Amino acid sequence: MNKTKLYYILILALGFIALFGRLNDIHLGHEEPRRALIAQEILLGDNIWQPTIRSQNYYRKPPLYNWLIAISYKVFGSQSELATRVPSVLSYLLFIIFIYHFFKKLLSKKEARIIALMVFISGDILLYYSRMAEMDLFYALISFPVMVLPWWYLKHNKTRYFFIIPPLLAGIGFMSKGLPSSAFIGISSLVAVLLTKKYKLFYSPVIIVSLILFCLPTVPYFYMQNEAGTLSDSWQTLFGESANRTTGNIDALNYFKHFLLFPLQVLIAFLPGTLLLAGLKKEYFKSDTSKSLFIIFFANF
Repeated sequence: MNKTKLYYILILALGFIALFGRLNDIHLGHEEPRRALIAQEILLGDNIWQPTIRSQNYYRKPPLYNWLIAISYKVFGSQSELATRVPSVLSYLLFIIFIYHFFKKLLSKKEARIIALMVFISGDILLYYSRMAEMDLFYALISFPVMVLPWWYLKHNKTRYFFIIPPLLAGIGFMSKGLPSSAFIGISSLVAVLLTKKYKLFYSPVIIVSLILFCLPTVPYFYMQNEAGTLSDSWQTLFGESANRTTGNIDALNYFKHFLLFPLQVLIAFLPGTLLLAGLKKEYFKSDTSKSLFIIFFANF
């Protein structure tokens, strides 16, 4: 076994210890108790479509991630801290696997491993977010393909997949976090069309299929709320959540500073993984692929 493989095995072993070590020993904190309580009430209630907290309807997020925690409780046969956090850990691992396979198609296997490893050893994620019963990493697992696949499909002339897969994934993302998914699919699809110069797609009637697929995962959720007479409350809360995230009480100067600094803050959050970018060939950063991905990510930022 050469030294490179040994290093990868060592890093993976330490990473798994960091991910799964003491998941059951540390008490739930921050937003975790809320996620756990909603999942418990889903199991105890008779309507899985309407999350509740202390028997009161909870509208701030759709129920998908809470379903995953509830399923985890069923699988483990308990409502422990471990069972509460496992969906986030597994989402993180699946996210890394997707990143590796996606970049393997763009670069070499070695460079794909570097990028996947960059995400895997990122301090903020590995030691904090991945070990919390939050939906962020599950949402990243769903939303990252929504950002990059539209461009990938058009670049490789797989137009029918462009109209099918990303909108459906965005609809699933909507069922976990709400309206931000509509922004991600809209921005990413628009940028993909502009980058590949396939402007005729703006007038394609197949867009209707994309809209239907985006809405499809949400239909049962909103239908059940309409039947219960709570659709207006749900929609207003979801819209208010997104509006507060977008505007809030931030003045114009601070908003502009945030717009400029946010990509840099993301790179800092990925430390020490970001340092591995130095292992990529310089030609990669000058390629059309690199420039396209930069535009896609910056537009979504």
